Amino acid sequence: MNWLCLFGTLVILVVYCNGQTNKSLPSPENDDKLMESIIKSYNPRIRPIEFIDGKLQSTNVLVNMYLRSLSHVSEANMEYQVQVTFRQSWRDYRLAWGNSSQATFRKYVILTSGMEIWKPDTFFMNEKHAQLHMIDKPNILIRVHTDGLVLYSTRLTMTLSCPMNLRYYPMDVQTCGIQLASYAYTTEDINYIWASDPIQIKSGSVNQLPQFQFTNHTTGYCTSITNTGNYSCLSVEFELTREFGYYLIHLYIPGGALVVVSWVSFWLDPTSVPGRVTLGVTVLLTSHALASGVNAILPPVSYIKSIDVWILSCACFIFAALIEFAIVTYLYSQQLSKHSDERRNIPERKRLLSNVSHTLDAPQNSVDRKIPIFDYLWSQLHEDARIVDRYARVVFPLAFFVFNIFYWLKYTRERFD
Repeated sequence: MNWLCLFGTLVILVVYCNGQTNKSLPSPENDDKLMESIIKSYNPRIRPIEFIDGKLQSTNVLVNMYLRSLSHVSEANMEYQVQVTFRQSWRDYRLAWGNSSQATFRKYVILTSGMEIWKPDTFFMNEKHAQLHMIDKPNILIRVHTDGLVLYSTRLTMTLSCPMNLRYYPMDVQTCGIQLASYAYTTEDINYIWASDPIQIKSGSVNQLPQFQFTNHTTGYCTSITNTGNYSCLSVEFELTREFGYYLIHLYIPGGALVVVSWVSFWLDPTSVPGRVTLGVTVLLTSHALASGVNAILPPVSYIKSIDVWILSCACFIFAALIEFAIVTYLYSQQLSKHSDERRNIPERKRLLSNVSHTLDAPQNSVDRKIPIFDYLWSQLHEDARIVDRYARVVFPLAFFVFNIFYWLKYTRERFD
């Protein structure tokens, strides 16, 4: 009989312990009860309150981002696009549940839709357009830890403004950033702080830019001071170095080639007027089309860009070749006219030869008069117009070579500085 009583008591204890264990194990029912108990008396319109030494403290919001992609960098619109997982965390002691008997095996709980809590009213100061991803459910995570630490994570795609300095285009380095702040809460209420690892970058996400190379990123603080108060602000800047290879092949080499082609006219006969005119005008128009193609993808700015210096200089060299052709043609026509006059005056010259003795008896110093240097050069050019072409064959390439030395030294040095 005693053995039967003892056996019955053991069975009852096992069943009771098993029931208690099942009650403490995590289950959806326990989650619902726990969330209901937390949210029941919670006011989501009031920010977390904390006093230290009797003084009300501002809520510290730790921020970090996971950069998923950076793309669509547009010089014309001065903007770029990013996709980020934006995370904020803060401590709200009203949500602490570490003493709950239901939380024995949990580190955190995840809030579902309909369970509203207080969240910072963060906005992005340089945002033009933004999208919160909703497929197939809203990409939002709210995680509450036992000590009241809240993690709020969202996935966003944003088009952000990026003011660009294009003075050194296409050898420029641009800095595009993200600035965020609280819209309504001043520094007395919210203080944004970068987390220990503020920016994480998805592998390969920034190496697919067609025109830029992602070289660096920096984080900082930027308190926004307005007439309604001071607002805590965070900033991150992405350094983008423009890839120069594309522009070298499609802009610089064609521009230099047009200048070289314009020199072909120096080897053409001065009488080949149609050929030299066609060559010069065609090259000049092609240079203009090249410049128009560049300016079509860039915004109108009030300063001169490095590509403008290159295209304008190439156009000047081409135009100078046309001017050289005009000078040669004029001098050659003058030379032909002079020879025609000489042929008509042959009889008169024969008469003058009879007076050669008088010329030989003239004083030597009469032919040693000083002729001005410019008159001498002009007379030489009249004698042979082709000498201009011969000088141009040397002067033009040499001048273009010197220009290239100064151009590349100036802009490449400023690019790397």
